[in-house]
Amino acid sequence: MVLPSRVFSADLFGSLIREERQRQGLTQTQLAEKVSMTQKAISKAENGNPAITLGIMLHLLSALNIDLVMKQREAVVLKGDEW
Repeated sequence: MVLPSRVFSADLFGSLIREERQRQGLTQTQLAEKVSMTQKAISKAENGNPAITLGIMLHLLSALNIDLVMKQREAVVLKGDEW
């Protein structure tokens, strides 16, 4: 799977989590067990719930062996629910 170079919305983050979970052959329930969450919480995250916390994001990324890399970005104008 080629990961996007930038994740700027909850929807894109959710898609990334879903695709990687499926690539690894995990169900939502199995991923939930790895991160001590409910299957419903995983579903919400994968469906782009904008209320997901940084802590939950970090747990999901870690469980899926995805690194979070932060760098200063060039000036970009974001629209709508992009962040």
